[in-house]
Amino acid sequence: MNRAPVCLSILWMVSGCTFVPPEPEPAPIEPINLSENAEDFGMPVGIRTVTFEEQTFEVWYPLSEEFEQVGAASIPVDEFIPQSVTDLLGDVSLAPIVSNAVRDAPPRPIPEPLPVLLFSHGFGGFRTQSNSLCTHLASRGFIVVAPDHPGRMLGDVLPCVFEPALEGCDLAAIGGSDVAIDDLLAARRYVQGSVDDPDSFLRGMANPEALGIFGHSAGGGSAMELGGLDPSFRAILSMAAGASTGANKPTAIIGGACDAFADPAAMGESLEQLTDGLWVNLLDSGHMPFSDICALDLGGLADDVLMDRPDVNPTFLNQLLALATSGCPGYEPSPEPICGDEYLGIEEAHLIIRHYTTRFFDLTLRDRGVPIVDGGFEKAEVFR
Repeated sequence: MNRAPVCLSILWMVSGCTFVPPEPEPAPIEPINLSENAEDFGMPVGIRTVTFEEQTFEVWYPLSEEFEQVGAASIPVDEFIPQSVTDLLGDVSLAPIVSNAVRDAPPRPIPEPLPVLLFSHGFGGFRTQSNSLCTHLASRGFIVVAPDHPGRMLGDVLPCVFEPALEGCDLAAIGGSDVAIDDLLAARRYVQGSVDDPDSFLRGMANPEALGIFGHSAGGGSAMELGGLDPSFRAILSMAAGASTGANKPTAIIGGACDAFADPAAMGESLEQLTDGLWVNLLDSGHMPFSDICALDLGGLADDVLMDRPDVNPTFLNQLLALATSGCPGYEPSPEPICGDEYLGIEEAHLIIRHYTTRFFDLTLRDRGVPIVDGGFEKAEVFR
């Protein structure tokens, strides 16, 4: 009687049978249970650097609870200092940004795809400049994608401080069209393409139908511009930017009351032009608490290696330093606009920003929570 050959492990080589390993068991789905307090940290978070269409993005996303005890890591900033600057000054080292996001960890097995937020950095910034806020939003069940914006990055601006300007000086962001729009559109295509891409770690995680956009400073203006024109975006949030839009969709503005670079009065005027608008005014806060740039102490770096050099353009340097230190501890607030004798503490500012940013996107992209009237913060005014 004929029998089908049986492949035993000791006979693989002589029988010619091929061993096909069983498909791995899918990881158990982990539900998303979050505190009602929007400023509370939620799930563990992962972070990855992704290249797509020759663009570089940073992506923050939720992780399994097994990563809850992973300690703090760091995000290097030195990579954003161009070679021309280090060739001239020697080893210029910036402190890394401390982060509790885990680099390149596998994403959380989730019950359904998550809303996606695109983030746009400011002039002299970089894609990871607001890591703490992006990490918080990912911990609350969002995927955050942040592209670099060549033409207004830290590495583009630093070479321009010198006379003559060093190689790599690029001030394309000053005047003309917004250099960030194409980068943000590439990020949107990356998210939309991940749905059907078997090689994308975001496959099954990202919901491109629930898409929001936010940004800081010049990035707030970019978010307003693109978010107002592109129907793909369901919600817009601008931080420390006075730009306005007549977009017929939910739009929020969060700014500092003593920000000399984004006039609070202009934000109030912007609110009047919005169909469904929200403005949160942080008292005694400046321009930079919406990012982690204060922790880099760029003012101290300039004092150490730039101030006494004869080849530095003092006017441009002083303008950059005023921008980079606005709202940072240890620096006096600008007399205009009027504010207190010292800036609001960074931790308190970050808490308020986390609260309103999370609540806004919860409401607009998930229909979760109650309308924002007041968060109960002494240092925050809410206008609708």
